[in-house]
Amino acid sequence: MKKLALVYSPSSEIYMKALMGFRKLGYQTEIFDDRDKPKNISEFDCFIMLGNDYKNRAAKEYVYKNGKPCIVITSSFFEGKNPTKYVRVHANGFVNNMCTMPEPDYDRWNMLRQYHQYDNIFEKKQGDKIVIALNAQTSPAMMKFDVSNWFFKAAKQLREHTDKPLYVRTHRKKKEPLGPKFQDACRRFKVKEISDTKEAEVPHHNISTAISFTTTFSVKSLMFGTPHIAMHEGNFVSDITRSTIKDKNLDFYPDKDSLEHHYSRLANCEWSLEEIHNGKCWETLLPYLQSNPKLNYHWLGDQYGTV
Repeated sequence: MKKLALVYSPSSEIYMKALMGFRKLGYQTEIFDDRDKPKNISEFDCFIMLGNDYKNRAAKEYVYKNGKPCIVITSSFFEGKNPTKYVRVHANGFVNNMCTMPEPDYDRWNMLRQYHQYDNIFEKKQGDKIVIALNAQTSPAMMKFDVSNWFFKAAKQLREHTDKPLYVRTHRKKKEPLGPKFQDACRRFKVKEISDTKEAEVPHHNISTAISFTTTFSVKSLMFGTPHIAMHEGNFVSDITRSTIKDKNLDFYPDKDSLEHHYSRLANCEWSLEEIHNGKCWETLLPYLQSNPKLNYHWLGDQYGTV
C-alpha cells in the first residue's frame, strides 16, 4: 500500500474522526467526497470510505464495480445509530465478507461484552412473533434487487409453515417507495409493518424467528436468543444460521461454542477511535486487505441481482 483515498460523506463527528485517523499511518493520502470521481482515482491502492450507501456516490460505485481493496467505516453492530466509542470497520466489503475477516479474537470479544454489559446472551428465547427485517435501500446489497418481490416470497413461504403473527421491519433509509408486491404481501399474508426505531421495535425476547437478507439487525437478534434465517451469504450471521424457510429452520439456534467463535470474529469489526489512530486497527486488517480474494462486484452484483 502506497496511496490511500479517504472518501467522506456527510457524517457525524465520530465517523469523520475515524476517517481522519487513517491519515496518521504514514501513507500518501488524498481526501475527496464520495460523490466525486477524481481523474486519478485508479492510482489509489486502497479506499477508506464512510458508510455503505453507494447510490449516486461515484467513488463508491467505482470501488464496488472494480473490486478495489477498501475499508468501510460504518455504524457499530452493538451501539447502533449513535455510537459513543466504537465504530464498525470492514476489510474489503460493503457487507459481510467472511473470506477477509480476521481470525477469532476471544479476548477482544470479551472486552466488548463487558463494555456493552452483555450478560444474558446466546440463550434461545421462545417468542411468539416472526419478524422479517429489510435492508436499507441504499445498501449495495440492494443493487438490482427487487426487495418487494423477495419480501412477498418470504411472507408466502412463512405462511406455508406457520400461522404466527408476522411483522416486517422496514429500515429508516427507505428512501424509495416499496413496490406493489410489498403492500400485496402485507394484505394477503397479514403482515404488520413496523419501523426500526426503538419505540416501534418488537423486543428480541418476543421474536420466535427473524428473517433477513443482509441487514445487521441479524447480529443482535441472534445474540439475544432469536433463531435467525439469513437468506444471503453476505449476512453477518450466515456462517452459523440457516438460509431457507423450512419448518426445521424456523426453530434452529446455534450452539454456544459456535456463537462464541463467530462473535469473536465479528469483534474484529469493532474499533475505537484510539485504536484507529494508533494503527492497531490497520495492523489487524492490512493482511486481509492485501489478499482481497473476492471482488465486491462478484460478491454482491449480478450473482444476486434478481430473486
